[in-house]
Amino acid sequence: MEQKPVQKPNRLPVLRERLNELLGGMSSTEFAKKIGLSRQTVGFYLNGDRIPDSETLLQICEKCGVSADWLLGLTPEDTPDQTTRSVCEYTGLSAHAVDILHSQQNVYELGFIRRFIDSIVTSGNDDLWKVPELIHKAAQAAVIAEREQQAEFENDLRIKNVNLLCAVSKDGIGYRISAADAETYFLREAEAAIQRSIADTIGEFQAEMKEKIQASGGDFNMEDFRWNAADDGEVE
Repeated sequence: MEQKPVQKPNRLPVLRERLNELLGGMSSTEFAKKIGLSRQTVGFYLNGDRIPDSETLLQICEKCGVSADWLLGLTPEDTPDQTTRSVCEYTGLSAHAVDILHSQQNVYELGFIRRFIDSIVTSGNDDLWKVPELIHKAAQAAVIAEREQQAEFENDLRIKNVNLLCAVSKDGIGYRISAADAETYFLREAEAAIQRSIADTIGEFQAEMKEKIQASGGDFNMEDFRWNAADDGEVE
């Protein structure tokens, strides 16, 4: 009996995944030229048949602008900047978000962002902390809704009835709603929670700006302060 060849497992699969991510829409030949290696060598790396030595790993990192820790799967952030990566690991922010915050020059915009983040973490307002769970429930309901539709298509009333969700009204009376309605409800609750939190932050920041303007004696050109009203009465 002819034996089937044993397929070797990929060596360091995370490295293979990250290299293929760097490859993007390039061909292996283009990628090899970019990082200064032969196409055959790059092919081995992309297929997971070989792993680069330390010198080659550093060469790939320098050519692609990523960190060795990211290539090896030790961090989710690809930035080679150690300070940025430390901030990302400490706060959970992405490297892109950290770079934007760091390079932001508009004091009003940066001030609002800082105030908004502070208000989320320190204000004691629980609204935003509820949002992930509400979105998770909406996703669960969406999956059940798809099953309901499939059950209706297959005329399987038993499955459809099982998938109905139980809800409780404010007066404590229980009733059943469809998963589709539950999905809509949870998403609306999540949006409302975000809106309430943003409204609180906007109110606090506006009061702070008003106080600063008054303290400066209203030092701005009132003739330059104008806006255009839309035909329907809304402010642009």
